Amino acid sequence: MRVRVAPLVLDLCNKRDITRGLDSKYSIYHSAAVGIVRGKAGLQEYTDEAANDPQIKRVRERVTAVGDSSITEDQAHVEVELVNGEKITRFVEQSLGNLRRPLTNRQLEEKFRDQALLRLPGGQVENLIRLCWRIDELKDVGEIVKATSTQSSM
Repeated sequence: MRVRVAPLVLDLCNKRDITRGLDSKYSIYHSAAVGIVRGKAGLQEYTDEAANDPQIKRVRERVTAVGDSSITEDQAHVEVELVNGEKITRFVEQSLGNLRRPLTNRQLEEKFRDQALLRLPGGQVENLIRLCWRIDELKDVGEIVKATSTQSSM
């Protein structure tokens, strides 16, 4: 896999040989690999476990990153060469989740769910999502605060 990114990306995220989740957050190689292997880059993709996952590591070792001044900080050009020689190329015009390309409501829910399920049971997370979508109707924002309590899940 070859990734062309803004030079600043390489200045900040050029860690290649990593074994800790913290280091993986500063690795364009790791980010590219988890995108291919897991199809997303949430909190679980930047843990010690993910940094040492053999499949992610194998793909990460095959990533080449190049700085390209014609690419902005929220863009990327990705080229993946498959084992059979076929090449798949994508240009990301704008990264997902910024002002020009915001997450959809469904994507927001999925992102929240992925993170909240690390600490709260599923039913509580779903209730919290429902409350957040109704925040303008709530008499007291304390309902949301209470819904986040791990005490209420016991």
